[in-house]
Amino acid sequence: MNYEESDAIEPIARKLRSIFPDDSDDALLSEATEIYIETVKPVGSNYSEIKAISIS
Repeated sequence: MNYEESDAIEPIARKLRSIFPDDSDDALLSEATEIYIETVKPVGSNYSEIKAISIS
């Protein structure tokens, strides 16, 4: 993953963490040690698309 893609994914990871904050009853992401976002860049496109999100 290059620098630009990494910068673009960080806001997504922050948003996911905000959905289930640490003090939530559903504190799914407070226990998460890794958020993995797999992206693909379609042929001829300047933008990547999210293919999968994995939270572990």
